[in-house]
Amino acid sequence: MSGSWHFSVRVRALAAATLLLAFATGCGTSPLDPAPTGDPGVGNPAPPTGPEVLVIHPDGSVSYTRPPADPSLASTFEPQPVGERKLVRSAVVDGASGGTLRCGRFVLLLPEGAYAGEGTVTMTMPDSTIMIVELEISPADLNGFDKPIDLAITTTNVAVSPDSLQLYYYNPDVKEWQSLSCDNTLEDDPRLVDDAQPMGTPTKGVLTPLSHFSTYSAGKAGW
Repeated sequence: MSGSWHFSVRVRALAAATLLLAFATGCGTSPLDPAPTGDPGVGNPAPPTGPEVLVIHPDGSVSYTRPPADPSLASTFEPQPVGERKLVRSAVVDGASGGTLRCGRFVLLLPEGAYAGEGTVTMTMPDSTIMIVELEISPADLNGFDKPIDLAITTTNVAVSPDSLQLYYYNPDVKEWQSLSCDNTLEDDPRLVDDAQPMGTPTKGVLTPLSHFSTYSAGKAGW
């Protein structure tokens, strides 16, 4: 009986020690649990990936940030988007006539005959300081053009060389940012001259032709 009593005391003491350890290490967490994986499905945002995206601050200074793998996770950007810095530009454009639409430093150049009929073209920058733009056209069946539509970003009066920049496309099928071939000699392109640009100042930036609309960014070349 004495041996059984001592065994029972030892079992209760071990149980108490285990319970105390559980409280010390946190409810439901064991020192042997695996480390967080960064999987968004378990409450951890995906780590930033992709090219280094250009950031042009209000004072004209420049830095870079890496976007998340999925642009819908834009809240993980550094610096984080600020509501009042969001830019949206929209216009009804006759595809037979073409036209120009600007959103921040991004410019869309629609040639004559880009598509049939009228379409509502929308450009959205979640944060005007971060060089990422979302392009849409409605009705959606127009999103496949008869002639390429040029997308440019102008960096006139910004201390960054066009040679160091590239435009990127977010491919939702593979969830990756992909580089695009660019023209960085825009000095003599009159379509890109901004009304606020001092007369005689050469236009700087990069341009690429688009066959459809998606999400695009401007960042360091060579990624």
